Amino acid sequence: MPVLRKRAAAEGKGLYVHSSPPRVLSLSAAHVKHLIRNGDIDKLEQIVLEGQGKKLVGEYSADYKTRMFLKNVPALMTGSLEFKISCLLAKPTWG
Repeated sequence: MPVLRKRAAAEGKGLYVHSSPPRVLSLSAAHVKHLIRNGDIDKLEQIVLEGQGKKLVGEYSADYKTRMFLKNVPALMTGSLEFKISCLLAKPTWG
């Protein structure tokens, strides 16, 4: 005989429980160019750490700090996990 389970309290109140994992949003080229133009190094660094650094390779910025960051993107992509973690924790100044 099957064992009956009690319903969760949330189910009785009409709440919808979403069980699907979150989708990874695709990053558009226009959004990347916008971040580079604004010099938002924190968000650019997050892009690299999320594994989408290849979208930053070959880009150019008129801002010196952003340009130095973009120049170092290949090193960030091939670096070890410890290097990536230290970059996150130290928040270095690029330039």
